[in-house]
Amino acid sequence: MQRLEGNPIDGHSNRFTSGTAALTNTLAAALPSGTVQLVTLVTAIRATPPA
Repeated sequence: MQRLEGNPIDGHSNRFTSGTAALTNTLAAALPSGTVQLVTLVTAIRATPPA
């Protein structure tokens, strides 16, 4: 991540130096295999207690 100086109105900002896809790719890589399913209709999202 790269910190950029902003103008006095907006202030400082941060940018992903390797693009925003780096965030989702890193998160997905940390998940167990089969956790993320592409091209799948989502009908519900439920919170479950950790195992």
